[in-house]
Amino acid sequence: MKRIDKPDDKFRKISHSQLGKTVHKYFGLPGKFIGTLLNEIPDGENKEKRTDGGYKVELDGDEMIILIEDESSGVNKEELLKIFGYSVTMRYLSSLPVFSVITTTVPLEGCDQYVFSSPTNKFLPIIISFNEFDGNQRLEKARIKVRNNEWWNDVEGYDLVNIPKMFDDGNDMILEEVCVLFSKMRMENKYIKYALGRCLRCMISKYAITLDDVARLEGVIDMFKLKGDADAYLEEIREEGRVEGRVEGRVEERVDLARKIAERLGMAEAVEISGLSEDQILNSP
Repeated sequence: MKRIDKPDDKFRKISHSQLGKTVHKYFGLPGKFIGTLLNEIPDGENKEKRTDGGYKVELDGDEMIILIEDESSGVNKEELLKIFGYSVTMRYLSSLPVFSVITTTVPLEGCDQYVFSSPTNKFLPIIISFNEFDGNQRLEKARIKVRNNEWWNDVEGYDLVNIPKMFDDGNDMILEEVCVLFSKMRMENKYIKYALGRCLRCMISKYAITLDDVARLEGVIDMFKLKGDADAYLEEIREEGRVEGRVEGRVEERVDLARKIAERLGMAEAVEISGLSEDQILNSP
């Protein structure tokens, strides 16, 4: 048994690649989520700048891009200038406005809030600190949901796996309880729960004190079972899509089906199963 290398980076990758819509809802970001963007941005020097996450959204009938950067340390002016550079490049490449968001575990008073990229241009992103979240309150809500045997949605599940970040100390003890609660969490979408389990594995690697603790907590969340449940869930939805897709029907009906699949599995699966293009799925009346 060994720890995941760079667990914070792995957590971000899973969050933004597999849980983009969930992350968008969790932070209450503006616009209607359309889809996740590639996180590599060419910089004009035959290099790729890698962002933590990016999404395309629709706001008031227009499209825009939200870039999210996750900082495990404080946010200083150097980091702000780097993120400003990402936003400028993305705006140039997409011809769309870019809205920048930064998350951190450092208190807001320990972060620079803005930077002047030029004498007349002030870069002022939204900064969200997990340190400002009431971890005790959120943990108690999770206890109540489990005690009442309630169903969880994706945002509630994502909040649970983030709770260890909300404390200054005792993270290992908080992690213990989060893992137990997660193992009892009832969630209809098994694919989402598996992705959340992968995020929680990163928290285990970050906060568990010993390798024995890592092994024990991974046993509590039981990733093998989560993976099996997720595979069965995905195959069930794919088969449902295949069966319905064989029926000759109006384009409107195929679009409705594709949108349901996109909601549950993502746009790539919806395109493959329905045979429609992404543009048809998104923009058909």
